[in-house]
Amino acid sequence: TALGILSKEVQPDYRLPDSKPQFRRGLTMALLYRVVLSLSPNNVKSQFRSGGEDITRPLSSGKQEFDTDTSRPPLYQPFPKLESLIQCSGEAEYVYDIPTLGNDLYAAF
Repeated sequence: TALGILSKEVQPDYRLPDSKPQFRRGLTMALLYRVVLSLSPNNVKSQFRSGGEDITRPLSSGKQEFDTDTSRPPLYQPFPKLESLIQCSGEAEYVYDIPTLGNDLYAAF
């Protein structure tokens, strides 16, 4: 069968951060199965037809509301970050913006 041949032919390698080869092989076979189902839906049992159709979902939305304690100002009140104006204007200088001098030492956690 086509799935058997595909299972033998597809030999994905494993390199981080890619998914594991077993998952990618299974995904490849599932995609072929969906393509076959979508090509001839009339020749497929009705219980399998939905496997070849695209899933359409309506646009979702969400809203979150919460109460604030107004008895303790300035807690719970919005205020701008001190660095926000210089960051938005592009004047802020970050470590990667500073030119290297040569023989620099780098450290990271």
